[in-house]
Parts: sequence; C-alpha cells; structure tokens
Amino acid sequence: MIKMIILFLFVVEVMAQNPKIYASLGDSIYDSVENIDGLKNIKIFANNTSEIDLYVRDVYRIKEFGFEIDSTKNAKDIKKYLFNLRNLSKRKSFFYKKANKYFIKSMQIKDNRMFLDILESGLIDTKKNKVKIMEYYHANCEGMKVKGMIKEFLDEEERIRLEKERRKKHRLTKKQIQEAKIRRIRKNDRLKEEALEKKLEEELIKKKLRIREEQLRELSN
Repeated sequence: MIKMIILFLFVVEVMAQNPKIYASLGDSIYDSVENIDGLKNIKIFANNTSEIDLYVRDVYRIKEFGFEIDSTKNAKDIKKYLFNLRNLSKRKSFFYKKANKYFIKSMQIKDNRMFLDILESGLIDTKKNKVKIMEYYHANCEGMKVKGMIKEFLDEEERIRLEKERRKKHRLTKKQIQEAKIRRIRKNDRLKEEALEKKLEEELIKKKLRIREEQLRELSN
C-alpha cells in the first residue's frame, strides 16, 4: 500500500513538471493549457470546442515528445520540437486574443455572465486591467455574484480603506494629543500668571500696611 502511494506521488510530480528543453517557451504553453481547455465551459466559445480539444491534445502530445527529447537529446527531434512549440505558441495567442476581445465586448454590452466567466478563465491580465475591471463591477454590480478575482479586488479595496481609516485616526489622535498639550501649557501659563498677580497684589497690600503703620508711629511721636 505504501509503495503504491509513493508511486502515485512520483507520477503526479513527474506529470506536474514540464520538459526542460526550451522551457522558456514551453512552460507558458503547458502551464496555460488547462485554462484554454476551460474555455469550452464559456458559452461564447461554444463554436470553438473542437478547435480547443485539438489544441489541448496537441499540447499534451508535444509535451510528451519534449520529455523524450530531454532524455535522447536528438538534434533532429530538437529542431522538430522547437517548430511544434512555435506553432502551439501562435495557437495559444489566438485563444488569448479571442478571450480578451470577448472580455472587452462583455463590458461594452454589459453582459455580466460573460464578463465573470472570461475574467475567471485565467487568460486575462487582471493586474493590468484591474482599474477597468473594478470600474465595470461598481457600475454593474447589482445581481453580480462576487467570486474569484472580483472578491480578491474587493477584499483588497476594503484593506486599503481600513488602513486609510487607521492612518486618519492615528493622525487625528496625534493632533488631539498635540492640541491637549497646548491647552495644558496655556492653562499652566495662565495659572502662573494668576499666581504671580496674586503674589504681587499681596506684596503691594503688605507694603501699604507697613507704610501706614510707619505713618501712624510718626504721628504718635
């Protein structure tokens, strides 16, 4: 049983890898094939199902060929593999361009279902289109299901909002502390002034009393 589990994990790990030869070109094709296969679940791509299936089969076939070349290093096969990768790359670009075209169209015709489906396809550069995505969402969010990238962006907006509030509150707190400090200083200054005035007044009264006493003594003599 343990051997079967180890073998299964080994197979999964191998399948998750990509051929090493021309990896910079191959990885982008192999890593996106599942996303392109998922386009079949989007209504607008209904007429492209057979084209998508053919592309996906070719990708996995060429991927297997790439693993063979990693082992054999056959020069003729390497040249053929590169040719196939370039062909797959062009076909991949076709699906990406089509997805982006429909993505723009979904916002133009306000088709929320199409908008969300293509947004979650993995073929849209959400970072590049973030502002556009959120502007459309906030303008057409009524009845729209919050999920995936929309939820991530909304959560991010909420974090930013809370952080701004925290900073604003912190600034107000600092301002309030400074204002309280100024009030204490002014109060202390006022109390000192009042104490000084009282002291001077008491000294003046004492001085007047001394003068009066001296005058009375002189009169009595």
